Amino acid sequence: MRVALQWMRTGPYHLARARGAAQALAKVGASVSVVQVSARDHYEWTGTVESTDLRLSTLFAERTYDELAQHEISARLIEWLEGERIDVVASNGWAVPEARAALAWAGRFRNRRAVVMSETKADEAPRVFWKEWVKRRILRRASAGLVGGEMQARYLASLGVPAERIFLGYNAVDNDYFDTQSEIARQGAGPLGARPYFFACARFIARKNFDGLLRAYEAYRRACSDPWDLVVSGSGEEESRLRALCSELGLDRDVHWPGFVQYPELPTWYAHAGAFIHPAKGEPWGLVVNEAAACGLPLLVASPVGARYELVEDGVNGHVFDPFDDADITRVLLQTTEASATEREAMGRAARRRVADYGPERFGQGLVAAVQAALQAPR
Repeated sequence: MRVALQWMRTGPYHLARARGAAQALAKVGASVSVVQVSARDHYEWTGTVESTDLRLSTLFAERTYDELAQHEISARLIEWLEGERIDVVASNGWAVPEARAALAWAGRFRNRRAVVMSETKADEAPRVFWKEWVKRRILRRASAGLVGGEMQARYLASLGVPAERIFLGYNAVDNDYFDTQSEIARQGAGPLGARPYFFACARFIARKNFDGLLRAYEAYRRACSDPWDLVVSGSGEEESRLRALCSELGLDRDVHWPGFVQYPELPTWYAHAGAFIHPAKGEPWGLVVNEAAACGLPLLVASPVGARYELVEDGVNGHVFDPFDDADITRVLLQTTEASATEREAMGRAARRRVADYGPERFGQGLVAAVQAALQAPR
């Protein structure tokens, strides 16, 4: 049996999941191939696709994803699926052209199946009847689903994928990598020397709410007798506006902008942080929460972030806050600073324990279950 994992572009966490899938599928006599549409998009990953232990194909090696027309993506993907003689394709959602093409391809053949992989939950946006109807039409061709958590499972079931054929495990990172590398990094000097800091890491787009974080952080510095610095890692369309706001708030000496931190350097930034904060006003999951937890950090996570339902226990391994209320963000920053080092270390250990079951192995097990359910589903 041949299974394909299909994404817009493969980053480090995609490859970690694919290795987990390869190990799990091998146990049931199946193989996995990975296909990405393009090697270039809005993420600035470098050196992530070189791998000797995975079969990885790129449909458009020399073109950026946003340059591609929908019909080009669909035609090339279907050609690849046929050429590789794929039996089951696991597609990245339903909104992008490659996912719709994979679902349509599976619908054309009685002996082909599609598993939809999703991190979407119902409360991310107002749901419009006719758009939900369109999604249900598209997803009639999905024989099973693989999602991050219970919130995502409920939403996918509401779109018509049978609940008994929806499995958990999608939103995983390489926990062992972050655990091991962060411990190694802690033996050396931190990127800011001995200065403690909060660490935030995400794309600079409006819904990530970095402007709210900056305003809350300015209030925190005024209220705290011994404030930590703030590190904001990432890149994106909001960067110039955010840097201007930082200067306007008088925070240029206290806020650090390391840019898009590549995968090998990420554990070092996590390792020397006092806590991780994710202030998004909307987020299907937020894999940075997994990464921070695996590195043993207290987790300060906004209430709409999908990962917090599964990975954050308020007061135990971190704090949940309202991202629409700057004062509430300030509250958790102060709570974290005012806690003792022993209390923060206990939170970090609890975060590690909580995320331990959300690794590549769980993705592989969930994918195997979804593939087997898809093959047994009626057509």
